Amino acid sequence: MQNILGKILLYSGFIVIVIGILLSIIMASNRAITTDYGIEYVQVDGGFIISLFIGHIVIGLILIGLSEIIKLLQELVNKQNEKDEEIVVEESDIHTNEQSPNSVSNLARAEIMQYYAAKGIQIEEVYLTNKEDIYSVMYGDKQDLVELGGFSPRIIKQQ
Repeated sequence: MQNILGKILLYSGFIVIVIGILLSIIMASNRAITTDYGIEYVQVDGGFIISLFIGHIVIGLILIGLSEIIKLLQELVNKQNEKDEEIVVEESDIHTNEQSPNSVSNLARAEIMQYYAAKGIQIEEVYLTNKEDIYSVMYGDKQDLVELGGFSPRIIKQQ
């Protein structure tokens, strides 16, 4: 999936650079102005032209850099979505609390229960899996795989 904002920033950066180059060339050329006293030549200060040129180049490169940052972040999101689809937890990977020497911590259980309570669902049990930060949650006749690795619980797969 491509990010439109990244593309807009990329093209904007190139446009700003081209405009800066064109403005610098135009300003650097001598201009003839016809007045009542004849033809007068006006020349713009060289320092102004250089600062105009460098300013546009820097701003254009910043915009291009921001577009690259957005592109890399989008790639990370796409990879994370692919990983979510690849997560498979077999029935044998789920440990009941009697089988597992490391039962679900009270903090993890409370976080999952609070998450489901906000959805209006009363869960029956939380089980460990062989995958890090992934828990199996049973409620009714359903089973969800929940990840606690982020800022809040996230349902990976509903079964």
